[in-house]
Amino acid sequence: MANILNLTNLCLQRKQQMLFNIPPSRNELQPSPYISVAGEPSFTKDQLDMRRKAEILKYKSNKSSGQTNNPTRKEKFAQISRARYEGNVLFCPQDISIPTLTSASGVPGPIVYLVNDNKVPLYNYVTNVDSKGIINVTNNNNYSTIFVQNAPVYSNTQTALVSLYIRNNNNISLRSFNINTPFGIYIKGNNISTTGLLSFAVKITTITTIAYYSGSQVITVGGVPTYSYSVQEIPIQLTLKPTDNVSTFNYSAFVNLGKLLLSNINLFTQNGYIYDIKVEFLSTIDTTNSNITNNSSATLYMNLSSDFHQSIKNKINPLSGTPIAYNCTIDSGISSDAYSSPSLFV
Repeated sequence: MANILNLTNLCLQRKQQMLFNIPPSRNELQPSPYISVAGEPSFTKDQLDMRRKAEILKYKSNKSSGQTNNPTRKEKFAQISRARYEGNVLFCPQDISIPTLTSASGVPGPIVYLVNDNKVPLYNYVTNVDSKGIINVTNNNNYSTIFVQNAPVYSNTQTALVSLYIRNNNNISLRSFNINTPFGIYIKGNNISTTGLLSFAVKITTITTIAYYSGSQVITVGGVPTYSYSVQEIPIQLTLKPTDNVSTFNYSAFVNLGKLLLSNINLFTQNGYIYDIKVEFLSTIDTTNSNITNNSSATLYMNLSSDFHQSIKNKINPLSGTPIAYNCTIDSGISSDAYSSPSLFV
């Protein structure tokens, strides 16, 4: 691959590597009590400022020696040694709500009333010092993948299936990878005439796997990739069912084909390499009715999500929301494989 490592390709590899970065966790502040659910302020600025002033003037904070009038240990010992004690001070709980002039509290500036309103909450007034250090998570996997979810693969067109990032080759320069992915086929036709034979079969003739490195196709090493799936030998048989009193009609069918196994994908595993693995397929429509052949198409959908698969299981077309077989019946070719997420393994 030394002949394709130019600056453009290196920049492309760097850009792809950034897609595999896992953002570190971050600390989020708790929702402010000063903002209501509707997004409007619950308290005025004067109320918030007054609440903090009243809290400061209590002189009860022990978070900092400069914010307290509490006696120190030395002062307490001296008081005990002199045997001089202060009498108990009677305290009325209601006194705290009596407005007090700032001039009586030694607060400089314009004279205003100080009010300790406990209904106004204190938010982040005094908090413990939290450690905000970020510990980067070490990824010990030998490789990472990003699958393209519900990827449509059109006939004779290469489509990206998965990106493979080689993190640690364990001193093995060449590996054979395999991909297991749930997939299905979407068959549709427009302006189909109601005359002629309305039963036909769709066959997938080939599925090709191609690997790319920095936009250039990788040379095949150790044989070409292969494919297999459970209903591979069973053609997809459809029978069209047009509505009455029409000359032409449309139809569609989404057929679950189960799990597709792509094998023997041999790739060089230099640390830091990122491959884009693509697929393409060819299919045929087996019928003597040229009207169906000329006006029908088939598209594979790979890396099906669980929601996509559940919709198919419920006999709902995940693409259109219509019945899974619209103006037709699916007579054969449906897989009974259980669902599993896309995976890549060696």
